[in-house]
Amino acid sequence: YQDSTDYSVSVNDAVDGEFEDYLRSKGVKEILAELAEDPKTFTELENMIDVSPTTLSRRLDDGIMLGLLEETIIRQATLNDEINKKKVYQFSSDYEHWQDHILETNLVKLVKQQRGIKEQAEQTYDGILESWTKELD
Repeated sequence: YQDSTDYSVSVNDAVDGEFEDYLRSKGVKEILAELAEDPKTFTELENMIDVSPTTLSRRLDDGIMLGLLEETIIRQATLNDEINKKKVYQFSSDYEHWQDHILETNLVKLVKQQRGIKEQAEQTYDGILESWTKELD
């Protein structure tokens, strides 16, 4: 008996699988929703997305490696006529149509609502813990 099945995986299949894994990774949905609105700095994303700085950095680097995202330097004039430079992340030109698709859906709004609900739940739970702590004293 000779098995003639080809078990090799093409490079494109591997990349497609890697891309899909990336898109399903924790924090990526939120990163893409935030960047769909406009380019953001690492700090801006860090303040909006509930992942560790290490994870955020990894997600951004992976997105760049896959060609989905890119880093750009933006120059802004200050009130003192000085020029500030900041590094921002944005969709690459090859994937601007994905950015448009995100904007055409309710994803940005839903991600923001999800963040708000999570914050409300945390505040409510903090209040509960505070009352329980007083009860224990």
